[in-house]
Amino acid sequence: MKEYIKVPPKPKMGESLCALGYKATTAAADIADNSIDASATEIVIEASGASNQNDPVNNIDIFDNGCGMNREQLINALTLGSDTNKGPGALGCFGMGLKTAGNSIGRRITVMTKEIEGEVLTMTADLDVNLKEDGYVLDDDPSHITAEQRTKFDAYTSKTGCGTWVHIDKIHSTEYINVKTLLSALKSERSLRLYFRKFLDSGKHTIRVNSCELKPWGYDYCEGVKTIAEPFNFVLKDGTNLGTLKIINTLDSEHKPGHARSQGLVVVRNNRDITTDKVHWHGVYTHNWELSGVHVIWEVEASVFDQYMQTTLMKNGWHLPQNIRDSLTAEISSDLQSYIKNRQTKRASENSSDESKLEDVTSTYNNNLNNNMNVTAPPEVVNESALPPKEREKATDDEKEAEDESERPEKDAEDESERKPRKPFRFPSGQDEWIIDIDPGCGHGRYYQYRSERKRGGGRRFYVSIDSEHAWVEKAFCSELADNSFAIFALYDNLIGDVYMEMSCKDPDEGDRMIRSKSEFLRTRAKVTAAHDKSPVQKAA
Repeated sequence: MKEYIKVPPKPKMGESLCALGYKATTAAADIADNSIDASATEIVIEASGASNQNDPVNNIDIFDNGCGMNREQLINALTLGSDTNKGPGALGCFGMGLKTAGNSIGRRITVMTKEIEGEVLTMTADLDVNLKEDGYVLDDDPSHITAEQRTKFDAYTSKTGCGTWVHIDKIHSTEYINVKTLLSALKSERSLRLYFRKFLDSGKHTIRVNSCELKPWGYDYCEGVKTIAEPFNFVLKDGTNLGTLKIINTLDSEHKPGHARSQGLVVVRNNRDITTDKVHWHGVYTHNWELSGVHVIWEVEASVFDQYMQTTLMKNGWHLPQNIRDSLTAEISSDLQSYIKNRQTKRASENSSDESKLEDVTSTYNNNLNNNMNVTAPPEVVNESALPPKEREKATDDEKEAEDESERPEKDAEDESERKPRKPFRFPSGQDEWIIDIDPGCGHGRYYQYRSERKRGGGRRFYVSIDSEHAWVEKAFCSELADNSFAIFALYDNLIGDVYMEMSCKDPDEGDRMIRSKSEFLRTRAKVTAAHDKSPVQKAA
């Protein structure tokens, strides 16, 4: 019989666990998976510092009222690559969760556990002890457990007579500066509330973070979510059942998906969300503006998913084989294409019905500047040749850059250092909402660019970017007028009027030419009036 050389884990193996890249929230979720696999209905996560929540994190504790462990199970739980065989409905899959999650945050993991009518067992895995002993060892001496910690464990297990406590200390790495920010992250929408939303929604499980009970959040658990396609079976050609697919739209919901263009595939493995930080299509479909807020919810059993998709160690990603990717595309394409077409048709109809409203609003906004301010008439333009033509084709980027450099007024070095761009500005206008910011170089021959989207409940949201490299914008928005709130609001009014005017044009090219013509006029005006802007003292100098 052939003999092989056995190579048990060395201390360096434990050290490598510290650099796996777990976030504290992901690590807590991984340990919570073990709690749910142990039939726990209550999970409590706590974090503490030396004295208060403004201190750095010293300890992270996770309690559950699960079935507990015997001595053999406890040793196995703290062994790297344990051979625990959890059932097909389990959330864990590699037998590494407790060690990888715990050591990614702290160098010492202590587990206290108790089965019904069993004794209280304690086991500790300390990376510093491993280095000293030159091997991977476990310590069953509970002497470092304080009386307060033992009392708290007894309180959590008193109702059911069983449970487990995971204590992580010797904290070496969390991305959070103190206890307060860590707790805030654990309670946030895109953390445990998202991962375990189905468990929390069932009413059979509760998760508390420092006494705050978490509520389910995300995707189809938010008010206002619309269903594009009801759940349907996802079956491969060979008959393999890969769960169900459901297509929803979260654009007008409370989901707030980070940005309006969030879209893609969401995997729910054994009722546990294992999506990545940012939802995307994973090659199943092409990113399309019309699909903003559209999510394909894929619910699948772990036994099948893990066999085909190669779930990552931290359960926050996966890999799709080409045949499954192609099958997914075939299953959802018709629904997505139909949705895109309906969106385009609806928007064309809405734009047509808004034309009459836009004409009235345009005149109002265009007159705001003169109606609300006693503005001094602009200086007479003496160089008629400098006036822009009535109609001008779109300038290329190179032409625009050359124009800006030649026509931009000279700036004093002292003035240049004092001028700072304004922060994005947001304000309502009736049912509409305007968000205006400064984006250098965005104009490409225009002094602004814009886009819009429909708001939930009516009205539109307009995103307007003004080009600070345009001479007039630089002069009006980024210099002395920026300190005059009355003047800057009037400038915003005029800007909004221009946007509404452009929108009211049935021919988009005509509207674009109009704004380009005005942009060139404003650029010329900034150049001609530069000499009139200096004070008498500055002129004398």
